[in-house]
Amino acid sequence: FGGGEALPFIREWQPLELDFMGLLSLALLAALLVGLAFDTRQNIMRIVLIAVLGWLMVRHARFAMVFAFTALPIAAAPLAASFPRLASRLQGRLTVPVWFAAAASLVIILGCALMAPAPRPSAATTPAAALEAARRAGLAGPVLNSYDFGGYLIAQGVPTFIDGRTDQLFLGGFLGAFSRAHDGAAPAPLLALAARHGATWAMVEANSRAAGHFDAAGWTQVHRDPVAAVFAAPGAAR
Repeated sequence: FGGGEALPFIREWQPLELDFMGLLSLALLAALLVGLAFDTRQNIMRIVLIAVLGWLMVRHARFAMVFAFTALPIAAAPLAASFPRLASRLQGRLTVPVWFAAAASLVIILGCALMAPAPRPSAATTPAAALEAARRAGLAGPVLNSYDFGGYLIAQGVPTFIDGRTDQLFLGGFLGAFSRAHDGAAPAPLLALAARHGATWAMVEANSRAAGHFDAAGWTQVHRDPVAAVFAAPGAAR
């Protein structure tokens, strides 16, 4: 509620966008509040709770899923009580036997489990080939990594320059300085940041400005693929 240093740089903490999902979420919020308002006295606590959840969703997009999973169950019973004719019409159309519905659901679940590919992180945030190349080149010192690679490097036992723990560890203006240096037009701030923290190699997005900065500064390119580029500081690569 009060930190805020990382908020401008992380997409999920930005306000809800007015795209299709954003407009759908706002329409659902309005529909629930209007429906509950037909019996305000009975539903006042539900209205307050849904309004708070909606405010969090509008202010920070990451709360959209929280709103979706909580607001509908909160409103379901009172809405059914307020609109009994609609509920009775729907119930009259549900003529499928319970056993058939349960069996069909089981078949769908088993089918999805058998046919779906094994869950794995996105290739855009798991630069496995780049890390393997860095290890082959003997790059074991402090790394300057792009933000999105932090989680993967942690999982592989590599101490990070920056990662997703921004609101606990990377304070005092560090995140802002890193973002401006990483994405800035001039290479000097990024190189100064690397020198200040003793970085001996870098792993950045292949098509980022940071990759161009290290390339232009004479750092040795050890590896590049569609996901990541690895550079060694002068004299660091064996």
